[in-house]
Amino acid sequence: GPAGLPALLPGINIIYGLPGETHRTHLENLRGLDELMAAGVMCHRTNVRQARAYAATPLAAMTAETPPSQEHFSTWKADIDSIWDQPMKKRVYPVGLRLQGLHSFFVTGRGTWFRRLGSYPIQVVERDAVVPRFTSADLTVTEHAPRFIYGVRDAA
Repeated sequence: GPAGLPALLPGINIIYGLPGETHRTHLENLRGLDELMAAGVMCHRTNVRQARAYAATPLAAMTAETPPSQEHFSTWKADIDSIWDQPMKKRVYPVGLRLQGLHSFFVTGRGTWFRRLGSYPIQVVERDAVVPRFTSADLTVTEHAPRFIYGVRDAA
């Protein structure tokens, strides 16, 4: 990055199951993520998705000699989570970091989900909280989970 600062990526989308993908390409992907981590890159959010070939699309028309099997997706995703996503969330959103300007956007059994406005924001869940949608709040990071982080609102 400029002036010796680490590069900042808003997010990464990683797709599993494209034609020609093998265990070897998965290992190469992990190696590349490890190199980015070692280089000090900062990445706000990572999505790991499985490719879906819809009928009559170019992807559906492609064939691979050895397509990756669907049963490996969960372990492949777990590799990405342990090698890249969890360490990156801890780097970008360390426990104790105060995040300002968040807005609640839905409530589930886990609690209220908050995020900043803009593209690719991290999702922050306040456990067991029921906060009306569109409420502004500042939260402090308390824990990291796959695909999101936990936080608590500042005391009023």
